[in-house]
Amino acid sequence: MYSDSARPGHLNNRTGIPALPFCHVELKAAKTKSYDPITLGEHIKKVRIERGLTQSNTLAFLSVSVETLHNWETGKTAPAVKHWPTIMEFLGYCPYQRARSLGDRLRLHRMHRGLTFEELAEMLGVDPGSIAPWENGDVEPRGKYRDLVDDFVRCPL
Repeated sequence: MYSDSARPGHLNNRTGIPALPFCHVELKAAKTKSYDPITLGEHIKKVRIERGLTQSNTLAFLSVSVETLHNWETGKTAPAVKHWPTIMEFLGYCPYQRARSLGDRLRLHRMHRGLTFEELAEMLGVDPGSIAPWENGDVEPRGKYRDLVDDFVRCPL
């Protein structure tokens, strides 16, 4: 049992000093993070918060479940390519506009249109196995395939 003068966290009646002067607790409100989003989910969350929207408000526009949106925003999963066109419309911008190489531009245009490797390969008349090496920069498309890829990435997003 503590006497009034020895109780931790209470003032000492004789000196007016806290019994444990080294234990200072100060509560502060959390500061809002200002950051540059990296993942597509972080971009969605940033825009949603800037617009004052809840996840529930955003679900109808993106046509996904609350679990899916939560997983995107927390980085547990990435949006499937089929969702990209709707996400870009929601964001009002493309977070990956800085695509420099031909492979990066090819990936950007494919994803903006919500196309899989197979769908793009069919559009270009090439083997689906060609697309990933082109996008990764492992191989450059040559000849008529280079022309087809150039035409594809020249189309406005």
